[in-house]
Amino acid sequence: MAEGKSKTGVVKKRASKREKKDWIAAYIFIAPVTLGLLVFYIWPFIQNIWFSFNEVVNLMSQLFAVWQITRNYSMMAKY
Repeated sequence: MAEGKSKTGVVKKRASKREKKDWIAAYIFIAPVTLGLLVFYIWPFIQNIWFSFNEVVNLMSQLFAVWQITRNYSMMAKY
């Protein structure tokens, strides 16, 4: 098989240095937004779901959690 050809016979175009630099610049601009979403939106959302199924006690800055399954939700439904 010739270099640069795929199994379908289509020649793949290699990215030029300019295109590679553009891709790197794009990732550099997108990275802070992605990290911000993960840190300030997605992680707290996952953490709140985990906390809702546990009885969480904060003693001397150590986090203790006891798995309560659905007890928290059943207690909330009573009110």
